[in-house]
Amino acid sequence: MLVFSKAHARADLGSRDFLDRVAPGDVIEPAIEYLQRALSKALDGKVSTRVLRNPQGKLAPYIVPNNLLGALWLQFAHAFGRKQEKSM
Repeated sequence: MLVFSKAHARADLGSRDFLDRVAPGDVIEPAIEYLQRALSKALDGKVSTRVLRNPQGKLAPYIVPNNLLGALWLQFAHAFGRKQEKSM
């Protein structure tokens, strides 16, 4: 189970280089950065890359879940990515 404490969030997002990039009062950028780090940590060890044939028969890289939990995290990451693409 993935659990992040407030202290963990402050330690990750409290670095000087990150704080220099964020405008005062901006709550969106820190939230996206936090979600990026949380998803990366959640996916670590739960997905693998494979080279498989695509529908056209050509070799292509794919991200494949190792188990059901990996599939759920990968599905969430894809959903978040699609939502961001629509809002741009």
